[in-house]
Amino acid sequence: MRSIISLIQGMNLQCIHKVRNLFHNRAVILLYHRVAELCPDIQLLCVSPSNFESHLQEITEHYQPISLHNLKEYIETNTLPRNAVVITFDDGYVDNLCYAAPLLEKYGVPATVFVTSGFVDKSNEMVSDALERVLLSSEKLPEILTLESEGKTHHWILGENFQQHKGWNITSKNDPYPRYRCYRDLHQLMRPMSVSHRQEVLKQLYDWAGCVGEGCPDRRIMNSDELRRISHSGLIEIGAHSISHTMLAKQPLEVQQQEILDSKKELETILGSPVTSFAYPYGGRDAVDTHTIELVRNAGFDVACDNVPGTVGPTTGLYTLPRFLVRDWNRDVFQKQIKNIFLD
Repeated sequence: MRSIISLIQGMNLQCIHKVRNLFHNRAVILLYHRVAELCPDIQLLCVSPSNFESHLQEITEHYQPISLHNLKEYIETNTLPRNAVVITFDDGYVDNLCYAAPLLEKYGVPATVFVTSGFVDKSNEMVSDALERVLLSSEKLPEILTLESEGKTHHWILGENFQQHKGWNITSKNDPYPRYRCYRDLHQLMRPMSVSHRQEVLKQLYDWAGCVGEGCPDRRIMNSDELRRISHSGLIEIGAHSISHTMLAKQPLEVQQQEILDSKKELETILGSPVTSFAYPYGGRDAVDTHTIELVRNAGFDVACDNVPGTVGPTTGLYTLPRFLVRDWNRDVFQKQIKNIFLD
């Protein structure tokens, strides 16, 4: 009987919480990465242009799109509008300019693009793209991979047979070939690494595969001219996303400080204007701690976005703004997802 009463009380608390949310104006920050159609899309970072346009249609018809800058003002003055939505992009891929920006301008929706400054004007790739290109796009590779990192030896037996499995992605439960297992392992291994250790591992990988370290043109970060172009209309704001996209909380404080401060300085030099927003690479408990947050605050940023779900209310901290990761959903799925976000 006591357990039944507890269950009913718990259900009542949930109902009260949801009803209360209906009477409080809150905002949702959406997290995108890429607007492109790529196959494979191992990390599920791509939203097709047609689906992205349908998202913008849903937002402009049923919600109130606002900028991240305006969100800060609304929080500080406790004047959040009802059903406000903020759009953000992480990393700064070139398709943000080619495909996302024209659609944002078409619908008059503001957005913030958080740029990993160390990849601007460079031909090197983000870690996930490098691993995908080497391990999953090469037809022929040596059967055994051995890598040295931080005093440890890592060993994979890949075998001879491999065919691309177009439906496979990082959320798949099974790995059809050893190369996919290797991709998972290496991606997880390299996330918390320092920049120097990461570069050492990538060099070993390139040498082993007999390939160059230059990335694919359609998977690069925007260059300086493109950053100036995408911010020219005033609708799209550029934010900082560290220099090298490392897990900040796993690095020494002086490294964190350099990653945060220099990313701001580099982007401000390119743009000739202040960069006032920051997004923590990877996000979550492993990537962000109290020291990281304080360093971002001391660097002169006005707001910082994390990568954990949640809605924004009057009491939400400006340096731990939650965001919802958006996948390649059609309009019907996106409509359900965004409704659930506001209800929860």
